[in-house]
Amino acid sequence: MKKKKIFSIVLLITGLLGVIMSLHYNGKEQFLYYTQLSNFFLFIINAIYLFFLYYKKGQVPIIVKRLKYIATCLTTITFIVVVFLLAPYYKALGWMLFHRELIFHHTLNPLLALYIFLFIDDYKPTMKDTKLTLIPTLIYAYILILLNYFMYYKGPYPFLMVRDNPWYMSIFWAITIIGSSYIIALVLKIIKNKLKNR
Repeated sequence: MKKKKIFSIVLLITGLLGVIMSLHYNGKEQFLYYTQLSNFFLFIINAIYLFFLYYKKGQVPIIVKRLKYIATCLTTITFIVVVFLLAPYYKALGWMLFHRELIFHHTLNPLLALYIFLFIDDYKPTMKDTKLTLIPTLIYAYILILLNYFMYYKGPYPFLMVRDNPWYMSIFWAITIIGSSYIIALVLKIIKNKLKNR
């Protein structure tokens, strides 16, 4: 229990720093980014999780544990997309991992949340949970693709710019992103369950 509290507090602090810096530097524009949204979600859920650890004698409801797993999957997706897709595309790995608030949103928060999920938290996700992780990504993609298609906004990621990409590339990216999101959630579930069974 003590370890859970300590690491959750650290994650709360790094999450708060990321939120404050992002609000300062990016304003309302930040709410168009999957990275910021997933980190904000993680910050809120982790705060709720901590509340139950401290004030409800560690009796955390299943729904909170499930949402924490989903939030961890979303920030893990962020980390992987940055390292293997966006950083190579923009040729800026160091900048995207360590610049200003990005050190929190792209690096520290995702890796810390992943470590807590795998080695500290006791929740074992189900197959239903892995499917639920797709909902936020699908909602985000649907809204941003519509904004791009009707030219209300351009971006914020190259693969969402459906007006600039051939239709088949848009389909390719949709399948790739959604498929990868599910695979990441499934892999995390498998690893967690194997670690818990040791």
